[in-house]
Amino acid sequence: MKLKTCIVILALLAFAAPALAAPITFFEMQSNGSYVVPKGNYYYDLTNSSITGRNSYSSNSTYYQNSPTFNINYPTGYWTLNFSTHELGGPMTVGLYDDATRFPFEKNGVPGLNLYGNGRGNNTLTGSFEVFDILYAGNTLLRFAATFEQNDLIFGRISYNSEAFSTAPVPEPATILLLGSGLGGLVWFRRRAQQSRVPLKRTSK
Repeated sequence: MKLKTCIVILALLAFAAPALAAPITFFEMQSNGSYVVPKGNYYYDLTNSSITGRNSYSSNSTYYQNSPTFNINYPTGYWTLNFSTHELGGPMTVGLYDDATRFPFEKNGVPGLNLYGNGRGNNTLTGSFEVFDILYAGNTLLRFAATFEQNDLIFGRISYNSEAFSTAPVPEPATILLLGSGLGGLVWFRRRAQQSRVPLKRTSK
């Protein structure tokens, strides 16, 4: 009887225990219509695209540290997504970064953000992003998860080998699960901005 009781208890515990979240990689966004991203909902994961990430960015022999960069390549095009605290003078950490401008042209003391692709990008932009998970070793990005908004027109999130968002969303033809609508996404970001802010540390070069 004791053996049977133990087996039953173990079975119940195993059934009741929540499954551990597995690291997932995906990129999703909703555009309300912009020059960079046509209006619509977009979803990419490792089944329909390649998604690579690193913790730095280089352009024209200039090297930018603390700048997680992602390349999303799919059969008919590509996206590049940059986040940066290079001009904040310190490593990127979990938290909200608002008042971001176009990376890599942001001024000292300002976070950088830039989503571009398929031959289109913004000359100037404003936005914000919130980092939920980040782990790196030098230039190697091991784990990352963040949401972002660009020009109040594009709302999205990216998960790179992260468990922060628990499970990948199931794409729906007329909606994006996290953000709902552009208005809903904007309200979500503004509320988050009021709740938690990462102090922007100005540094002199």
